[in-house]
Amino acid sequence: MAKMQTGFSQQQNLQLTQKLSPQMIQSISLMALSVPELSDKIYEEVEKNPALEIIQDANLYSGQIRITKKNNDNRYGGNTTESDNHQAFIESAPSREQSLQEALLLQLTLLHIGEEERDLCRRLISNLDNHGYFVEDINVILKDDESTELLNKALEIVQSLEPAGVCCKDLQESLILQTKRLEKEMIVPILTMPILKDFFDTLERPRPTLVKNKLIKGYDKSKFLQEKIDIDKIETEDVEQAIAFIQNLDPFPARQFASNSPTKYITPDVRVRKATDEEFSETGKKFVVEFLKGNLPQLELSSSFIKYAGKDKIVDDALRDAKWFINSIEQRNITLIKTVSAILEFQKAFFSKGPRFLQPLRMKDVAEKVGVHESTISRISNSKYVQTEWGLFEISYFFTNAVSVSVSNKRTLSEKDKRQTGPSKESVKQEILLILENETEKLSDSKLASILDSRGIKISRRTVAKYRTELNIKSSFDRDI
Repeated sequence: MAKMQTGFSQQQNLQLTQKLSPQMIQSISLMALSVPELSDKIYEEVEKNPALEIIQDANLYSGQIRITKKNNDNRYGGNTTESDNHQAFIESAPSREQSLQEALLLQLTLLHIGEEERDLCRRLISNLDNHGYFVEDINVILKDDESTELLNKALEIVQSLEPAGVCCKDLQESLILQTKRLEKEMIVPILTMPILKDFFDTLERPRPTLVKNKLIKGYDKSKFLQEKIDIDKIETEDVEQAIAFIQNLDPFPARQFASNSPTKYITPDVRVRKATDEEFSETGKKFVVEFLKGNLPQLELSSSFIKYAGKDKIVDDALRDAKWFINSIEQRNITLIKTVSAILEFQKAFFSKGPRFLQPLRMKDVAEKVGVHESTISRISNSKYVQTEWGLFEISYFFTNAVSVSVSNKRTLSEKDKRQTGPSKESVKQEILLILENETEKLSDSKLASILDSRGIKISRRTVAKYRTELNIKSSFDRDI
């Protein structure tokens, strides 16, 4: 029987490993935070570390853009200015604990009305849904001895309260009511009411050219005369102004109250604007990239802690961590500016002419230009937004693959050139939008593919259908002309 051998042996292996310190991990994590998240993180860090001081709070809401999605294309915006947003929020935002019903009932107590009317108003208010609508048959709240005339009077009273647009049966009525209220305070685009009253269905997918054609062909001329509108002078620009006005109305009047989610805001990190003549003469650059630092609390080291630096280990540790935190935020912001500046270099056509001219772009290309790893660009692009002349865009929007096109000598291209040949997916989607905006007959997906092919964009019918669906555009069978 063989004898088993036992024993121990030692081996020495050399391995090169990199262990990230807690500070480095923190620095990396800050890269991925959006403005609201980073703002919360700053306040949290100040509470933990007394060596940090906030010298200026974030300019809350001044740089925020209310989310009003357009064309389903990652773009948010409108022409609302920072001060307008701030003023609107201060004037209209109720207490978070207050419900819509509480706010309306409080206003009701200030009105000099009869008890019958007041009681009926209370019943109307108590039956509103979370959006501020009265979706049931309004007559159900009437008692046997109450008249429809009294109900209509109570309804008018509740609809006169703030916010505008409450106690309506549906979205269309709410938007009409909001517009009537605004007509007393400002000039409303002349085509707003005709579109809201008689062509409301066109707003599901608002295309100015289509809406204009429908107005001219289908609107009662006597109504045009009544509203003092010259049918022969209607321009596409008039339709665009009306649509933009309608899109800035609130479809859910109760959204700011406790019974529903608060209004959502996006805070841009960076603004890209056209350079002034003076800036252009100094730098030779057509665009300026600005970091919106006012959206974040401003930090500095505590002067009282600096006095005791080198005299106490606890103070020194707190100062070291505070410096690291401030430097990490500065590094995040510098990387963000460099990333947007690099995107600007690659996407000059977009910033000059708009989304139709978005070029294919990879994170790898931007990473090489900035001089960082691709994963850093991925983190810095996460949940961050840039304000442009064309609207508000998430930074990741600018990274898009190329769509195959007709190129006669494509076989001779390198792999890199093949990837960069042709327009981006987003620009193709914008091209489809443009074609359909000028649609005079129902174009099938096959016909759209053929038109795109004639423009040098060779994609299949199935891909056209996919892009059309992503744009939330109905098929030719369901579309109206």
